[in-house]
Amino acid sequence: MQAVDEIGISTHIKPADIAEPSARELLLFCVQLYQGLPHYIPKAQIEFPAVLGDLVTKNIELSNPSKTPISYWVKLVGSPDFSVEEQQVKIDPGSTISFPVRFQSRISTVVKGKVIFTNKKEGNVQAAAMVFELVSNVYERNSVEIIQKSTKIYKALQIDLHVENAFNSDVLFNVHILYERNDKKGAGPKGKQAGASKGASTKGGKAGDKNAAAN
Repeated sequence: MQAVDEIGISTHIKPADIAEPSARELLLFCVQLYQGLPHYIPKAQIEFPAVLGDLVTKNIELSNPSKTPISYWVKLVGSPDFSVEEQQVKIDPGSTISFPVRFQSRISTVVKGKVIFTNKKEGNVQAAAMVFELVSNVYERNSVEIIQKSTKIYKALQIDLHVENAFNSDVLFNVHILYERNDKKGAGPKGKQAGASKGASTKGGKAGDKNAAAN
């Protein structure tokens, strides 16, 4: 029964009713679970592409095709890197709203979460629950600091780095050294260096999911 309360399914069944079951009451309870639990399967997966350290916001579009207002409780589970500003949302009849979900990229490892909308039950309208899966996609890392050093060939040079812990708890950092080489084009006519550079741009659009609030 604690699990049922946790996901927001309202029922009159108590733990004592499970210990001393009534066949009729348990049958109705099973029908309620059979009809309600499938709505807790994520309707869509929302990806958050980001550069490490960036804050990304995506909007989920929620629609109410009914003739009465519908209110939802909003619950976020999973990685704390995902966040929402509101804990409840109200949708007027025949309208559509955009509900923002934010992702703060702190690590390059894929993190996941879920945002769950459960009916607040205002009036006689019973709306189905809606669940969306949230997935991070950190595709690039920016340098925190660029340190330039020079030394003679084959002469060792020590470089001291200042490392800060941006997390709320103690962490263990793994140190990796990546060697990068800038390929230079050969010199062109009259001693001029000929080269070409390429730039890549990404477009971030509004990725929302339209869903009827009452299904």
